[in-house]
Amino acid sequence: ILGIFLIIMFDTLFTNYSYNNYRLGVFDEMRSPSAFANIFTFALPIALAATGAAFNERSGVINIGLEGIMLAGAFGGVYFTYLSGNPWIGALGAIAVGGFIGLVHAVLTISFKSEQIVTGVAINFLAAGITGLLTALIWREGASDLVEKMPTFNYLKVPVLGDALGLLSLENFSSIPLLGFVLSKFPDFIVVLNRQSYLFYLALLIIPICHILLFKTTIGLRIRTIGENPEAAATAGINVHLYQYASVIFSGMLCGLGGSMISLELGIFTPELTLGKGFYALAVMIFGKWTIIGSVLAAFLFGAFQTISIKLAVDSITSPVSGDVPPQFLQMVPNIFAILAVAGIIGRAYPPKSLGKPYDPSESE
Repeated sequence: ILGIFLIIMFDTLFTNYSYNNYRLGVFDEMRSPSAFANIFTFALPIALAATGAAFNERSGVINIGLEGIMLAGAFGGVYFTYLSGNPWIGALGAIAVGGFIGLVHAVLTISFKSEQIVTGVAINFLAAGITGLLTALIWREGASDLVEKMPTFNYLKVPVLGDALGLLSLENFSSIPLLGFVLSKFPDFIVVLNRQSYLFYLALLIIPICHILLFKTTIGLRIRTIGENPEAAATAGINVHLYQYASVIFSGMLCGLGGSMISLELGIFTPELTLGKGFYALAVMIFGKWTIIGSVLAAFLFGAFQTISIKLAVDSITSPVSGDVPPQFLQMVPNIFAILAVAGIIGRAYPPKSLGKPYDPSESE
């Protein structure tokens, strides 16, 4: 009840308050289905990469090369779609590219015990250089050709399912006293989630499965034990390197899929397409305290601020007035929260105890 009261209060405040003739109708704009759809579009690729990062860091391996893997996955999605004409083949190619780069990172950091942060930085630079070069060689410098986008799915047109979901639309409750007024302050998620790409729904399915795998199964328990104390895990008969390899490769596959969500949504690849989303994924994973649920919620916080900043940037161009809220400020806010989370001000964030420390079986003998 208190939460609903605060939402309505802030909605009224931001809708009616103006500064220097600039109306701050943030909630008024953000509760539209299109705005929430944009939040999901921004957040899900980051959430997928953050989910992958949670796996490899829970196993004790640092991978700051998520940005490079996402960029390579975005390239792979477009390139394999270009070759086959099928965006599903493109998505599978992106997953394979991400998994391969994850394998390279695993070999270097787990088997050869190279510095994990340096290896991640190298992956970022290498991916940026190779994708830019291949784009220029295959198509032209700066951008690929347009390829077929991942198709969208209109579940309201599906027999029985569409009728059942239509009954849950908020419009059907608008005439109910008080409840209708409260629900009018929220977007209609039946509309928000409709007509999204198939990769969108695949991501919504993968993320909760990954949470269950990491935190509710024996496999996940072993991964988390390795990240905390690999020597104890080895003593219990767990193959530490095998689980670390699997975690890092799986992380790369999720990052590659996240990158393909971006490129196949647009149907084109450019060398700077991901725009730092891999680094955002690292930030939201830390902000979410190395949990998948926390990381996903933090990713949607980033997506919300990104959507608001774009809206304000467009408003400042179409109807410029003095006193505008700089959109760059709103883009900066979630990063500030991430820094505060790392610093322990917003609750202490404890990484796995053995994170970044290569495990050598001979040293435990």
